[in-house]
Amino acid sequence: MSGSDSRAGWPAAPPLSRRGRTLPGFATCEVSDEGKGSPDSLGDQAFDRFARGDESRTGRGNGLRLALVRAVAEAQGGSVAIGPGPGAVVVLRVPIA
Repeated sequence: MSGSDSRAGWPAAPPLSRRGRTLPGFATCEVSDEGKGSPDSLGDQAFDRFARGDESRTGRGNGLRLALVRAVAEAQGGSVAIGPGPGAVVVLRVPIA
């Protein structure tokens, strides 16, 4: 995706990068982008329903995506966390059946 979202006039989201690996008993998936990332002040609240950083309040989104990721991960006995990085980094960890 490049350019802007002409339907709404929003700039395109930064490209995503995905990386997966297996650990003993778990599979992990790391999704990252080169955008601004999540403000440190948001912390684990980034996974709360309708949570949005101050800068994102004027853009698209409703603050549900990460809450849904956490709900699905926890329903499967897994977890999700914000990882370190220059942009947004989300690390999903789920048990391998």
